[in-house]
Amino acid sequence: MPILLTLLLLAAGTAPQDSAPAAATRAETPAEEFQRIGKELYEGDNPYVGSMIRTRLEEAYKDPALPPDKKIELALALGKEYLKGTQVDQAIETYEGALALAQKNGLAPFLARLHRMLGLAYLRQAEQENCVRRHNAECCIFPLEGGAIHTERKPAERSREHYLKVLELAPDDLEALWLLNITPWRWASIRTACPRSGASRRRASRRRRSSRASATSRPRSASTS
Repeated sequence: MPILLTLLLLAAGTAPQDSAPAAATRAETPAEEFQRIGKELYEGDNPYVGSMIRTRLEEAYKDPALPPDKKIELALALGKEYLKGTQVDQAIETYEGALALAQKNGLAPFLARLHRMLGLAYLRQAEQENCVRRHNAECCIFPLEGGAIHTERKPAERSREHYLKVLELAPDDLEALWLLNITPWRWASIRTACPRSGASRRRASRRRRSSRASATSRPRSASTS
């Protein structure tokens, strides 16, 4: 009888369920939980650590039908994502390709932006090559002295070249001027001279003219008898 009942229930699609309790799911260890959360953040669209934005930009950047200006805009955004993820070499490669494209197609409005981002990318590379790989107790303490001076000079020198280009194109760019003044400290003393920008020269000239005008308009004191 039990066998016949079971067959009938199976035919009706109402077979009895196993009454044995399911095995309890093993709880995550703290390390497993952190790894899972980290993976979800990295693979998601978190604006700080997520890789999804970069992946989408990479896919869009591969489109051979993109006009030069759109490709450069994508390169600027993609390079920023590479820098955010500490992929400095990929950022430099992307920016260099975009700079060559802008120069080839006469897209002058992009040049200052690309030189600025290349200056930043090479500064990051200088940090990686010196302050990370050759770390010591004096690293990154201003003014840079002793062990903080970069022994691998090339990245900071390349950064300086690009910031000089920025100031040729945009003489009043104070951010570029400040970062330009930092670059020689990486490989020499704080007293290393930087060329004065056009904006700096104009400000100094205005101060001199103002000083002379003030001196000539100042009333002379009455002489005593």
